[in-house]
Amino acid sequence: MRAAFAELAEIPEAEWTYFYSLVSERKFDARQILFREGYPAPMVHFIVSGLVRLYYSEDGKEIVRGFDYENRFVTAFESVLTGGPATFSVQALEPTITLSFAADHLRGLYARHPCWDRFGRKVLEAQWIRSMDKDRRFKVYTPDEHYRLLIERKSPIIDRVP
Repeated sequence: MRAAFAELAEIPEAEWTYFYSLVSERKFDARQILFREGYPAPMVHFIVSGLVRLYYSEDGKEIVRGFDYENRFVTAFESVLTGGPATFSVQALEPTITLSFAADHLRGLYARHPCWDRFGRKVLEAQWIRSMDKDRRFKVYTPDEHYRLLIERKSPIIDRVP
């Protein structure tokens, strides 16, 4: 986790010590829900191991938005930032271990030290870029082309998602 954070912002040792006091390890069984659509997402999760799917309900059907895996953050950032309900759910597809901290703590970190502002901005920028790339891929590529692109990019989900 520290190495992943360090790529985003320089965080002083005292801030790491404080931050670690806020983090807890969480374990999710396969098929267990991390958070549900329609309810506030109370935690930010950094995936240490495992695989999760992001999905929402539409006309009684589950629509998959994507997948997240090791060394990625998963949460409903709009819910974390506003306290409002999440617009999607997250479910573990494999046994999953996360390092997690409360949404309230993230907002407190922003006020605590400038390094956390930079960290938060970098995380949100990375999420936005991934989201825009995914939107573009789904508009431009046929399903077959999209699958070939995932293989070409050596996506870890190819062998892990049925």
